[in-house]
Amino acid sequence: MYSTMKLAFLVTFVAVLQGGLSSPLSTETLQPTKFLVVDTDGGIDDTLALLLLLQNYDKTPILSITCLFGNTDRRQACDNVLRILALADRQGVTILYFVGSYQTNSGQQFSRIPAALALSKLSRQYPGAITLLALGPLTNLALAHRIDPYFTHNLREIVILGGNYNGILTGIEFNFEEDPLAANIILTEAACPVTLVPLETTTKNGIPWDLYPELAKTDTRFGHFFGRVSEVQHIRERQRGDPTYIVYDFVAAAVVLHPDIVTAEEKRVLAVEYERQFTPGTTVVLDTMERKPVRIVTDVNGTAIVELFRRMLNSM
Repeated sequence: MYSTMKLAFLVTFVAVLQGGLSSPLSTETLQPTKFLVVDTDGGIDDTLALLLLLQNYDKTPILSITCLFGNTDRRQACDNVLRILALADRQGVTILYFVGSYQTNSGQQFSRIPAALALSKLSRQYPGAITLLALGPLTNLALAHRIDPYFTHNLREIVILGGNYNGILTGIEFNFEEDPLAANIILTEAACPVTLVPLETTTKNGIPWDLYPELAKTDTRFGHFFGRVSEVQHIRERQRGDPTYIVYDFVAAAVVLHPDIVTAEEKRVLAVEYERQFTPGTTVVLDTMERKPVRIVTDVNGTAIVELFRRMLNSM
């Protein structure tokens, strides 16, 4: 179930041998300003989260966007993010760059540095200043953690869209199911604070169905984009019986940008099942005080989520 991470680790390890890691933690580059790094698999909900983050770029700068497999392959993920940058008029932001894919489907060449090495380098350049927002499987984060013992020590925090806390009754969340070993490594070993925005929270705080038609017809550039990308997905979600049009990653991005949107949280010691036949990816609550607890966002202000979404659609 975790051969993907093993293969990625071998590829990254070879790159380490060839190029080496940057120097250990240095306080000379300490930055007081909060920066964002976004790790994404480029799905529909990821792109909506990126639009919100790019709308707030001047207040919360994005140092890098790294791409990986998940909702699609790495190259398509990079292509999707490129389109979002163009849509948000952020193509000229030189500090935004992509790693983890050699060449996108649109032909644009990116750095050949593996994403894990880039994440490690950024954490050393800006120790204590980076919030790492993980919107896809945690493969890149776990690899960076394995090859660089300083990686999670250097981060300000990690905010993860993924997991669940009600066990198998909720179902296994996609990102954790895609790479359960990586998820377990980050939840059980990360030295920095970790916040989990789980499946239960995002599912109940989406866009109410009675508001969806209005928002999908918003007459702006972002509104037209949302109407197109959600056209098929909203039908599927309604047929599945989802309580709202679920905007998973958007909720996680809102938690990062607006911490006061959180209305309920718990702190639990967590692990992720990665070896059993039927339950890999399931988040497990452990009854122990020997490990650092994870902050679980159990509820947010749903009205504020809708308002943020509306503002985002009307911003461009």
